[in-house]
Amino acid sequence: MNDEFMQSSNEPPVELHLSEQFNEHAAKMGNGNYLQLDVSAIADQVTIHNVTVNRGNTCAPRFWYRSWPGHGSLKFGQAVRAHITCDFHAVKEISVETDSGAYTFNF
Repeated sequence: MNDEFMQSSNEPPVELHLSEQFNEHAAKMGNGNYLQLDVSAIADQVTIHNVTVNRGNTCAPRFWYRSWPGHGSLKFGQAVRAHITCDFHAVKEISVETDSGAYTFNF
């Protein structure tokens, strides 16, 4: 199941892509399903200060790939990826705080 989400008002400098993934190694120890969150820059440059899932109540990103700390600068076309251990349908909202404002993406 793949869906792309982008908020149209106020032209956010990022777009989000949420997809359901399967890890065969993790499946041997239990549930191998997880969500993958990709945050891509669609502005020339954007500084991401924070990414919050479900207002911080559930589904927090477990880790960011490539040792990205969950905040930093991206140039147009660059993306970062996070691993979320949550059911696909449990994600209701993702907020991204950037240097040009805060943007909320609803699912």
